[in-house]
Amino acid sequence: MDSAPILLAALGSCLLIGAGAPAVAQTAPVASSWAAGAPTGPLEIHLACDGIGTYAQGGGSSVFTVDDQRNSTDVSGVEVHRGRVQDEVLVDVVGDGARIRLPGIMIPPKHSREDEGWRRIGSPLITDREISGNFKVNFLNKPTVSISRMTGHIELKGGSKLSFSGECHTYDLSLATRKF
Repeated sequence: MDSAPILLAALGSCLLIGAGAPAVAQTAPVASSWAAGAPTGPLEIHLACDGIGTYAQGGGSSVFTVDDQRNSTDVSGVEVHRGRVQDEVLVDVVGDGARIRLPGIMIPPKHSREDEGWRRIGSPLITDREISGNFKVNFLNKPTVSISRMTGHIELKGGSKLSFSGECHTYDLSLATRKF
């Protein structure tokens, strides 16, 4: 027998085994990331999700009235209604961490600090079928987000009339080019 090292090379679902002799093809089992439950190696997903969002939109008003006896009343208040926007939400998943970036108009004036608009998704649940978790907008609002890895549908629900629903697609940061 030749003392040359045995060469193993994976080609598709076949292994070629050889030791100086002609190669013999043998069928090897195909490992499925679906069966394993989680992909091997570091996970990196970048999503752009197009859809419709709602958010709390308010405006202040005051009314000053005088009755027949010259008594005056001054009433002021804030009216909150639901604003609506068609925009894009970005989601990044790297390893076991995730972050989300909402359109600026959906963020209330009183909000928590963020890294250039990105908010960390706390304790994300990342499976072969779903990415979910919650994130902090401000001290009162901690919306939940759920993304189906099967259909690409994203659903975001929070307090203060905050919501978003849409469809996600992946993009590769290394291939991304500027439009201008």
